[in-house]
Amino acid sequence: MKYLIFGGSGFIGSALKTYLQDRGEEVLTISRSGKNDGLAIDITRPSEFENIEFIPDVIVNCASRLPQGGINSTDPTFVNELFSTNVLGGVNICKWAVEQRVSNLLNLSTLAVVNKPWPNPLQETSVQLPTGQHT
Repeated sequence: MKYLIFGGSGFIGSALKTYLQDRGEEVLTISRSGKNDGLAIDITRPSEFENIEFIPDVIVNCASRLPQGGINSTDPTFVNELFSTNVLGGVNICKWAVEQRVSNLLNLSTLAVVNKPWPNPLQETSVQLPTGQHT
């Protein structure tokens, strides 16, 4: 199968890429930086999706802006970054999936795999196991 992982240079995305490739799957990763042999795409900009020539069987969204120490919801710039990446970016991924007729989309995030309340700063390497309905 062919997998497209958004947020492929992060903790979950890079681990998933390695896991899938070790099993012989075809994987392309996307991140803002394009690190780890991935494609550099800003998911908050719909026009950048035109640069994706890879049509997968499965899309996995691991891209998210994480809370950080010293920055909180009273900082309008940070709130805008959270909304732009986590909400609008997710919507843009879904729209692109529909346009490409990719019907298998998974959403994964450190925000969903770390038990709440989240530590501050939230590190992608956190080892807390989540519990509750959000899992």
